[in-house]
Amino acid sequence: MLASDPNVEALLGSSKVDLKAVDLQKTTLPIKTKEEAVQKISESFSIDEIQQSVSKVKGGLTVEEQNELYSLLTERLSEEEINALKIIAVQEALMNQ
Repeated sequence: MLASDPNVEALLGSSKVDLKAVDLQKTTLPIKTKEEAVQKISESFSIDEIQQSVSKVKGGLTVEEQNELYSLLTERLSEEEINALKIIAVQEALMNQ
């Protein structure tokens, strides 16, 4: 799960309480809200790329597909943007539990 990602843990700590409580507005990360995350993804990837990625993720990813997806992300997004997206994804997942 993203909550155990080393980059996310380094930013927030490993506690789910920490993840829920983090205020991205108080960080230096470039993406602060879910809306900004959606906008950034929409600007960086085509609809077809997004649909293909979602389809693959829903079906389960092989290690090779995980590496391909990560490579695509790192080609188009900075490390800080990726970390912000991870945090937003974890927060959304925790709120929807």
